[in-house]
Amino acid sequence: MRKVFLISGCLLCFVQLQFGQEPVAAQPLTGDNSANQAPADSNNSTTNNTTNNVSEGLLSRWLDINTFSASLRYRSTENSGGFHTFQFGQHRELLDGRFKFDKEGKYSLNFHGSSGRYFNWAFADAIDGQFTDGVPHAGAYRPFSETLLIIQALKADPTSPYPTGIASRGAYFYFRQFYLSASPIKNVAFQYGGLGIEHGENTEATSFDDDGYISGARVRITDPDHLFFTEIDGTWADLAHALTPNFFARGDDLGQVNYQQYMVRKKFGRFSTSADFTSLRKTSTMREAVKIKVPELHIIDTARLELYQRLNAVSYYGLTYAGGSGFAFTGSKTIDKRLTLEGGYDHVDHYYGVYTGDPFLIAVGFSWNGDSFMVGSKAFARGKLKVAPGVYFFGFFSHEVSPYQFFITNHATAEGGITFDMADLMHRGHLL
Repeated sequence: MRKVFLISGCLLCFVQLQFGQEPVAAQPLTGDNSANQAPADSNNSTTNNTTNNVSEGLLSRWLDINTFSASLRYRSTENSGGFHTFQFGQHRELLDGRFKFDKEGKYSLNFHGSSGRYFNWAFADAIDGQFTDGVPHAGAYRPFSETLLIIQALKADPTSPYPTGIASRGAYFYFRQFYLSASPIKNVAFQYGGLGIEHGENTEATSFDDDGYISGARVRITDPDHLFFTEIDGTWADLAHALTPNFFARGDDLGQVNYQQYMVRKKFGRFSTSADFTSLRKTSTMREAVKIKVPELHIIDTARLELYQRLNAVSYYGLTYAGGSGFAFTGSKTIDKRLTLEGGYDHVDHYYGVYTGDPFLIAVGFSWNGDSFMVGSKAFARGKLKVAPGVYFFGFFSHEVSPYQFFITNHATAEGGITFDMADLMHRGHLL
């Protein structure tokens, strides 16, 4: 770790000398404590579009770069038995943007690539081991009741690839999203290929991880002047192959549909709202969220309430899992345009892992929402500090705060690191 922070410090000094200090507004936080952004033509509320208010650059006729960054962090995650499933230094690289076939960007090839070897992991372990190293030892920290659930799950599905752990180390880089976007009609866009998952105003706490992906088609209508809703989305896709983030290795998914989502969004005044219905495998889920600007409170600038309801029980391999519901509340504050703070509370039901379709992951509470949240009731806080042009420090902490009848894989998490935003520097150099 000493070498990592020495290198980070040298890079920080270089950036300060080359580009100087300049007061630029802090970017909004995402669920991954990062600039993990949606594709450049997306209206996802978590997008931090660094191309806004920037003069046209050398490459901007053909290329929009939304994210081009590298991050280093140290992560410590403890289960409810006190065992550290993560206690490693990690790295992450992100590249997100689009190639424009025409100047207006009505027709484009969009891409989102990252490190990470799993559906909801863009960070990869690099220092002091990896996730799979600790899995053989985790059993000693489980209560007997949890062990029985795992035995039951493995008996139901002995072919599960997850009990031995998930590979999480290495300098792999995959295009999780890679799709064509066409807007032949004003206010209507068609997308086809490897897509991101739309959250609306929900975040990865109550939806799917920001690093998640699907393969299929989406239609988006954005015409607030003539329609009641600001935006209407329909998505028909396949969500599978969680161990194969590379879109080019899961191209056959385009011929399958196990995921459907219908979403509406409405913005009015200081309010931004969304609601969606999602069908995945055998589940049917409603999600709703509202974000409101409240600068007059001074303590926070924005507040967000998000909800979900899984409407039905589902059965996999003879095991039945009840429906459930959950919520999250978050308040955020930006200070001096450089520091963004966020805090909140979330509750996610134990069976949120049903979206994986794997009894073992359900039994251990390893779900596909944000990997810093997963299941349980947690208080959380995060911060992001701009220390130089294109350089950010970030941190995140969460902890289970209420008695819980199940074993928690992610009982407490602490993370801290640094991000180098090359896209910001490219814009300053008028390349983009």
